[in-house]
Amino acid sequence: MRFVLASLLLTGLIGCGSKVQGKIDDEKPMAIRDGYWFAVGSGDNEVISLVLTTIPQACETGAAYYDQAAEAYEDYFDSFDADALSDDLSDAEEDNLPEEYWSYSFTIDADPDDEEDVADDYDIEQGRGSDALLIVTWKHDYTDWDQVLLEQDSDGYNADTYNAEDGALTITAFKEDGGIKGTAEAELEDTDRDNAGDISIKFQEIYCEEVEDAFERYIESVSGIF
Repeated sequence: MRFVLASLLLTGLIGCGSKVQGKIDDEKPMAIRDGYWFAVGSGDNEVISLVLTTIPQACETGAAYYDQAAEAYEDYFDSFDADALSDDLSDAEEDNLPEEYWSYSFTIDADPDDEEDVADDYDIEQGRGSDALLIVTWKHDYTDWDQVLLEQDSDGYNADTYNAEDGALTITAFKEDGGIKGTAEAELEDTDRDNAGDISIKFQEIYCEEVEDAFERYIESVSGIF
């Protein structure tokens, strides 16, 4: 009920109002089913993370995944059993996520505690100091965690990733702990830095406290690896 009220306060609409147009590597991506935003970091380093995805009930699903993955890393640092970590991370994916999905992940350099300043125009670029970043991921199979962790082969992620090389993001409405609404256009490139197509996105999503808490736990749990 809290999430419904937040969305109503901002837009007068209920549910996901996001869609993507265009082609990526000459393929039309699956339709966006759901999304959310949450705050990442703290103090002057706090930013907005906006996630749009083909996964339904994304807020609940994302929180469950990050909590289970965090528990896997916490257990690993008690035992240092890499095989068990591989099995636990596989379970976290298979218990919570579909085998195939698309996601559009924005990182926006804006203070979520300052409502009036968030609604603005942002340049989408790569690298530090950017107003906004956009990473598009096509996950086409579950991760082979043995391949990733034990063989240190990133092909085991079974995902194609695209970065926005150039683009523009406009947030037209924002409410702290409530909704976010806007548009984005971006030129994508693949990991070889070849052009992968242009997309345009309209989004209207709500705040997900559950993911914010679970993601913070996840980041803390993996920090010992780096």
